Amino acid sequence: EFRVRLEIKYLGKRSKIDFVYDGTPKWTHATEVGGTCSSHGVIELFQKLLN
Repeated sequence: EFRVRLEIKYLGKRSKIDFVYDGTPKWTHATEVGGTCSSHGVIELFQKLLN
């Protein structure tokens, strides 16, 4: 399992998101770094892209 952490500036706020990859052809999931709502809505945008 691999994790990639991205720091993203979105609407003037910085968000950190960990993406998890388990060797399958697709990234497995994304997790907010810092707890629920810490990404200021960015996680929801990525979850839509992952699904």
